[in-house]
Amino acid sequence: PRSGTKWLSTYLTYGEWRCGHEEATHFRGIDDVRSWLAQDFTGTVETAAAPFWRVLREYAPQTRVATIRRPVGQVVDSFLRAGLVVNPDRLRALLEKHDRKLDQIEARWPNVRRWRHTELGGATGGKAVFEWALQRPWDQQWWQSLVNIHIRKDLRHEVRYYQAYE
Repeated sequence: PRSGTKWLSTYLTYGEWRCGHEEATHFRGIDDVRSWLAQDFTGTVETAAAPFWRVLREYAPQTRVATIRRPVGQVVDSFLRAGLVVNPDRLRALLEKHDRKLDQIEARWPNVRRWRHTELGGATGGKAVFEWALQRPWDQQWWQSLVNIHIRKDLRHEVRYYQAYE
């Protein structure tokens, strides 16, 4: 959360590609995962799916996987600055658990790529993630049209959703 994933999903929705955001919140079983990833030119950017990476590896091993990393303390601070009513200690514990899952993904998934969230705002990182994910030449004009736009999901709604399904 709070690492630019909504922006990234918008950026990677390009040409024939459609890149969802938080699609896993709508999955109710493994068939939903398979169906989503079986579509040509389809991907998703997730913030809460890291604990379930083994399912993806088992059922969709061809999937290109990247991790976008942001220090946990910065994420907690970002939530608090957004005015969300959360327990910071509980949030930190949850995010640290998810961060360890990202470590597992990076260590065990073949050819995983890792970016720091700050890299995506620069041309070098923007170009690298675009070409890696979409397997096509970078469209600098597309990146330029989005790089200064602040795109974010409504976190209040997301927090309510997670509280409801806790």
